[in-house]
Amino acid sequence: MKKNFCFSVLVVFACSSAVAQSIFDNPITGTNPNLSNPYTTGQTVNGNITASGIGRGSGIVGSNTNNRYNAVQWSTAAIDGNDYFEFTITPNPGIRVSFTSFVYTGQASANGPMNFAFRSSLDGYVTDIGSPAGAGTTIDLSAAVYQNISAAISFRFYGWAAITAAGTFSINDFTFNGVTGVLPITVEYFSGSKKNDSHILSWKVNCTNSSKAILYLERSADGNDFKNISSITADALRCLQPFEYADDAPLPGYNYYRLKMIDADGKASYSNKVVLQYSRTNLQITRPLPSVVSNTAMLHISAAQKMQVTIVVTDLSGRELQRKIYGLVTGDNLQQFDVSKFAAGVYRINVYSAKERVQTIQFIKQ
Repeated sequence: MKKNFCFSVLVVFACSSAVAQSIFDNPITGTNPNLSNPYTTGQTVNGNITASGIGRGSGIVGSNTNNRYNAVQWSTAAIDGNDYFEFTITPNPGIRVSFTSFVYTGQASANGPMNFAFRSSLDGYVTDIGSPAGAGTTIDLSAAVYQNISAAISFRFYGWAAITAAGTFSINDFTFNGVTGVLPITVEYFSGSKKNDSHILSWKVNCTNSSKAILYLERSADGNDFKNISSITADALRCLQPFEYADDAPLPGYNYYRLKMIDADGKASYSNKVVLQYSRTNLQITRPLPSVVSNTAMLHISAAQKMQVTIVVTDLSGRELQRKIYGLVTGDNLQQFDVSKFAAGVYRINVYSAKERVQTIQFIKQ
């Protein structure tokens, strides 16, 4: 049943312009723009995206001033995760965005914030982007991480170290520059199901006609580190047909799957993720041991029939510390093993039957 497809997909990336241009901007004019959260009046948005306007976090409060988006209550100490202005850009279905810069002017009062940070939702607002200033500047967004964005992305402008909570800071105008274009392959659906001991992945894609692209099926054990398990291909005439792939050797536990599309110029886009849990029916760990143990570790195992299992305890480097063979009865089994002489630390338990490794779990010896 397993199908390993390997062929080229005819596609095109139709860019709205080869030169970066404004895709979302607002000169912010009018009486007390802060009364709207977010403020969208007067903004210009590229037709391939939707934009939230400029909004503010729950830690700051709007302050009346004309022709700028103004706020007070900025942190007087360290950066506060709720004190920010925010912009969200969402590509339309089948569209991707490549950013080049964020340009703005700002204005801080004498008692307003003195430190600033510009961050994005791509890493949970952890990494600073560029060097923002209170009076305004240009923030470079040409890094690879801000290219070929096909899902909603938010940017936040943080301020802190205000002299007093009454100090103000405003964004007076702003522009996001970049280009938008059509994805060479768009995913109509990507889904998964179980059949016996296999995971069945099903999808249908739509593509346009021109240069070449490649489609990959990827799998991960944690939803972050993905590895290719098959190259999937089709010619343009078959591109609209449904496809199916049987993963006959899933990973123990949870399996995360996604489609990765690479177009002719090497740019990547991704499908939604599909999550399936794998466990064989003849042998299952029904209740893992406590995550923290002192002297005795216990394991609850359900067996469909009488059988022997081997339980191997290792450290995190894979060094074997203990190996025991247990005879299981049909139904529930409780197995115990002594770890009282183990040094404090993290260890792994690997459970094997005659034909399979059932599961690997971790515990902490205190």
